[in-house]
Amino acid sequence: MVVHSGDRRGLGVLRQKGERKGVLEGATAPSELETEEYWQGLPTLAEIREAIPDEYFKRSLAKSMGYLLYDGVKIALIMYLGTFIPLIASTPLRWAVWTFYWYVLGTVATGWWVLAHEAGHQGFSPYRRVNHLVGTILHTILLVPYHPWRISHGLHHKYNMDMARDQVFIPAEKTPEEERRRRSGEGSSPVLEALMEAPLVGLLFLWTLGWPMYLLFNLGGQKYPEFTSHFYAWSPIFKPEQRPYVWESLAALGAWFGILGAIAYWTSPFAVLVHYFMPYLWVNFYLVTITYLQHSHEELPHFRGGAWNYVR
Repeated sequence: MVVHSGDRRGLGVLRQKGERKGVLEGATAPSELETEEYWQGLPTLAEIREAIPDEYFKRSLAKSMGYLLYDGVKIALIMYLGTFIPLIASTPLRWAVWTFYWYVLGTVATGWWVLAHEAGHQGFSPYRRVNHLVGTILHTILLVPYHPWRISHGLHHKYNMDMARDQVFIPAEKTPEEERRRRSGEGSSPVLEALMEAPLVGLLFLWTLGWPMYLLFNLGGQKYPEFTSHFYAWSPIFKPEQRPYVWESLAALGAWFGILGAIAYWTSPFAVLVHYFMPYLWVNFYLVTITYLQHSHEELPHFRGGAWNYVR
């Protein structure tokens, strides 16, 4: 909570209302978290807003474009330097430099992902059309359908920690029968269970296939009875009036794949691989790692039914 630091205007109210057992002192049992008594005294949304200095709500198109161009110049410079890597005579040294190049380029390009994210939140500038244009361009370069992500991500922020309406990082729940079988070891392989519970195995999947599988097949997302995908306009994530936005983003992705194909034809598929797809894996790594760390702490409470509200 914001009550941890600072003495800016209004934070005293939040401290007074927020310092309850379990919020600043650690976790409590899920049964206690779901009681109304535990959550009494939370600050209102208006009080939270009042505690945040006004300058943090000001959006500057000039400043955002400055960051966009600044990152773009760095990306272009790094890619230009990368064109000299094939001239390295030593094969081991050449591949070592390629590996370092992918890391550096992917790290810098992650700045564009941050700006793309802010465009989706309308934080890039005060102008909605500008935000959508920048968001579409940057997300498309990063192989994400902008408007479908924007819509589902908006629902994620609107219903964060609601077990029935949040869109991603929904905690897995076992049925009583599944929990009984897990405890008894019935029908399980100790080796397989150890692998599935090993953090490294899950992280390797998250760093490579997790994000594409979520976008394509809603893996790890909210459970729906019908097929759900960010690439399918009739997914339950979207309202009927939002379907044209989905088609627009898919058309942008189709055009981008056409551009990549043309570049591969004019240069070589290897060039697209080493200058685009390999650095992209580092962007993907940062994206999923940042969001995973933000959402996966075991003490973060989730709510069912009427226990949820936006402030909680």
